[in-house]
Amino acid sequence: MSKKTIILILSLVIVAAVILVYFLALRPREADRPVKTGYLPLVANLPAYAAVEKDYFAARKVEVEVTEINSSNDILNAIIAGRLDIVPSLSIVPVLHLEIQNPGVARIFAIAYTSQDNAMDSIIVKQDSPIESLTELAGKKVGLFPGTTATNLLRALLKREGVDTSSTTFVPLPPPAQVGALAAGAIDALFSYEPVTTIAMATGGFRTVYGSVFNSFLDPNPIGVAVISRRFEREHPKLAKRAIEAFLEGAQFVFDQPNEARKLLTKFLKIPPPIADQVHLIGLKAVTKEDIESLQKLINILNEIGELPKTLDAKELVASGK
Repeated sequence: MSKKTIILILSLVIVAAVILVYFLALRPREADRPVKTGYLPLVANLPAYAAVEKDYFAARKVEVEVTEINSSNDILNAIIAGRLDIVPSLSIVPVLHLEIQNPGVARIFAIAYTSQDNAMDSIIVKQDSPIESLTELAGKKVGLFPGTTATNLLRALLKREGVDTSSTTFVPLPPPAQVGALAAGAIDALFSYEPVTTIAMATGGFRTVYGSVFNSFLDPNPIGVAVISRRFEREHPKLAKRAIEAFLEGAQFVFDQPNEARKLLTKFLKIPPPIADQVHLIGLKAVTKEDIESLQKLINILNEIGELPKTLDAKELVASGK
């Protein structure tokens, strides 16, 4: 090969390299933007509070916009509309309904279990109430968390226990109004979540009629999940990955340092320290193969009791890249 030929080939290689670099530079890069997250004012969202307070987002150069939302339905509607990217914790039931009605909108990336020994819910009444069991809720007014999940699960439990729910009134109430409504007699019983239950018991004048509604269906129960918008994950994969890592680090902090984590409840949920020290904490963690099996079991149960119109594949709910 002549010297001229070699020079020509090298020149072409250099030109091709320059052109390649030029077009790579023109290719649009993933642009970071604030990650929009929404949470329910419940103890289950402590990992999100921790991730913000401990600067786990900032450490990954993730800017977050945090919005407090008062019902699961509002959260899911916000995900559909693109107003939320990540939700750190909510009941799996509305997530399943979302998947049935709008397949592929959200992906489950973490899970939280409850058990009867570490429940996040219960049914409480006033200390002097004549109500002693579930069967006596027929014809009564029962306060509960807004959205479809609490109402549907409690109705299913009451029917299973032989209660005529046609005469039972389900009253949606935001958490700050629940204990006051029960104390004032506006409702006869309250299907409460943490920290409302602990606050009521610490206040005095209330007692538990029934343990966990959620765990009456499955114990332990993978009822709590964290979800991410699939559209956000597709459009901002690197940003989404960093945001998920921050959430999970917040969850690990709650697991490793529960006493320190409880102090955050006072700031974010305005819970007095003595009460924050008593509430049940639920561990959030990344989904594993074993968790998928538990999710599938819960999905099948919800379908069997008529909570879901059809069953779903748990593997599809957690699979990335859709």
